[in-house]
Amino acid sequence: MARLAMCGWESGSVDEWGIQSLRVAAVTASESIQPTARTGRYAFRSQWSSYSNYLANNMRSGVLPSSPNEVWIRLAIAQITVYSYYGTHLHTFLELTDRTIMQIGFGYTSGVPSVLQVFRGVTVIATGGRLPIGATFRLFEAHVIIHGVTGVVQVWLDGILVIDFTGNTLSSDTAQITDIRIGGHKLTSIGASTGESMSIDFDDFAINDTAGTVNNGRIGQGGIIALFPTGDTSAKIFTPSTGTNNYSLVNSVPIDYDTTYVQAGSVGDCDLYQKGNLSVGNIVNAVMPVVQGRTVSGVTAGIALTLRSNSISVVSSTFLLQQSYFPVSQLWETDPATNGAWTLTALNSLQVGITVM
Repeated sequence: MARLAMCGWESGSVDEWGIQSLRVAAVTASESIQPTARTGRYAFRSQWSSYSNYLANNMRSGVLPSSPNEVWIRLAIAQITVYSYYGTHLHTFLELTDRTIMQIGFGYTSGVPSVLQVFRGVTVIATGGRLPIGATFRLFEAHVIIHGVTGVVQVWLDGILVIDFTGNTLSSDTAQITDIRIGGHKLTSIGASTGESMSIDFDDFAINDTAGTVNNGRIGQGGIIALFPTGDTSAKIFTPSTGTNNYSLVNSVPIDYDTTYVQAGSVGDCDLYQKGNLSVGNIVNAVMPVVQGRTVSGVTAGIALTLRSNSISVVSSTFLLQQSYFPVSQLWETDPATNGAWTLTALNSLQVGITVM
């Protein structure tokens, strides 16, 4: 494992990454897709407002497929706005946790919301750089090692190193990161408070551990670009909801749910689609198909994401669809035809689709 997760919210769904929204009582919270992005079509916005000294939390929490003690993160951020009636408050927009315990958080204090701070629990351990308070995205990169003595936190903003900390980064009893949370969280209040609100936008999220031979270090200043179906292929088994062009029923942005769709009911049924191309000059680090689906018969139904590269077909793990729409995805860090790094030629000729399991 190396690339643990990534998301650009390019499907136009707040659920594209993270299956759990964390909120607390006495908080008015909202999540939305924004049409102004750093790259691609969309960004994700987290907002909340709270009253008195209630701690506010509106974060998306995703469980990582491994539990590393060292990670590299990329995250574009914009529109940091905080309004406080009284008091001073500690906020995070990104948290690395061991189960429910936050090891390291990145955020700011409400009185000086543009100054980046690193928290171990509610203790500020490092400060440096200025966060965006307007609509222009800034690229946040971090390198974190969890350790009680020789832990590391390094932060780059737009490629410039602004924090280089060595020391205690351990808050739990285990030097590991099991979950990552993105959104807004008021950690604590200092002094009286009768009201507060927060808004922040996110784009181009990715996280690596240090395993393997690809995607095992600093991610860099790239982004996440969505390529949508542009044509059918010879693998065309699913039944269209209308017309004869299956691909045109599964490329709505944002998703139109039951307005246009394809469906199938037998194990082994497969639809593969041609897709758009990435322009010359881009480097491909990983490929992650995303599909929205639901079952219309029974409680659950199994599907697998499917790739065909240079006549080699591979399928993902089986995902169990529910009766309500929800996105599923899987990362491929290497080209299944070569077991090596993706090339632009391989990506542009790739066919992507779905198989009933």
